[in-house]
Amino acid sequence: MDKSITIPNALDTFREVKCLSKRYSVVLVQDIAYKNKQIEELFTASRKGMEPESLILPFKIKDREKQLVDQLAKYKKNGINLENAYAKVAVGHYSFPPQNAPDNEVSINERSFYYWIEVAIAPLSDLTSDNDAGKLEFIGYINGTHP
Repeated sequence: MDKSITIPNALDTFREVKCLSKRYSVVLVQDIAYKNKQIEELFTASRKGMEPESLILPFKIKDREKQLVDQLAKYKKNGINLENAYAKVAVGHYSFPPQNAPDNEVSINERSFYYWIEVAIAPLSDLTSDNDAGKLEFIGYINGTHP
């Protein structure tokens, strides 16, 4: 790597670079290459300057819940009661703040992200059979992987 280029040029593929203060626009990589304190300051500045991640779902929650119930129709041959099917999409935000750190300090170990979990359930059509009591069938996948 060419150490005679500026920090913004070195980090041009990182989205954080646009949030750095103007002070870094003239700082060369060679100026901070072996200075841990300045590298840490650059890291902290890039983390603090970023806007928080926003949640943009690729679907409307109610539409997705209907779609999940509709997908259960493929399994109707297994005796699923679609009239009593239910689907839920839960959306949340996970944030793991660093322990023993001041409020304004950002740690490299800090984790923060949005997530969603989808669940669709339906009872069996024939609830009179003792053979099916407590029967559970998992017909979905986690992260697209097969069970």
